[in-house]
Amino acid sequence: MEIWKDINGYEGIYQISNTGRLKSLKRLFIRKNNINPYNKEEIILKLQNNGKGYLFIRLSKNSKHKYYYIHRLVALHFIDNPSNKPAVNHKDGNKSNNNVNNLEWVTNSENQIHALETGLLIPKGAVGIKNTKSKLTDNDILIIREKSLEGIRGTDIAKIFNVCKTTISGIKNNKTWKHIK
Repeated sequence: MEIWKDINGYEGIYQISNTGRLKSLKRLFIRKNNINPYNKEEIILKLQNNGKGYLFIRLSKNSKHKYYYIHRLVALHFIDNPSNKPAVNHKDGNKSNNNVNNLEWVTNSENQIHALETGLLIPKGAVGIKNTKSKLTDNDILIIREKSLEGIRGTDIAKIFNVCKTTISGIKNNKTWKHIK
């Protein structure tokens, strides 16, 4: 069941739900110059993506605007934080899943450990298969270098391994995957 709560500091203007939805409440809207006030209807607001998967919104009050991440709003309004932990973690690793059941308060250290364990964060200096984002294996690299020596074009090799031509070029010229000989 979806539960709505007024957002602290924006009571009577905006509400957040335990599922991560946000709405602007019905109210009389008065412009800065006090001319032509009008009734603003209640609407569910469209959330924006910051390009890294996190959803955020810009809230306005008295002609002042402030940006908020949705996961933090949900946590602040629906999850107790008796230890006063500073970060909010997405348990499933999906930064757009802001349902209260998917969020928890954590320390910055706990957040980093979770990101490493789930593959959301690549350890510094991780190369080859230790880099969780890698599409290729050590054996793939040996095959790519072998095919290059056979005179097969980089474009054709890239299609075989479903990577871009630049990746193949870096492997052929020992600019990447240098640790594989």
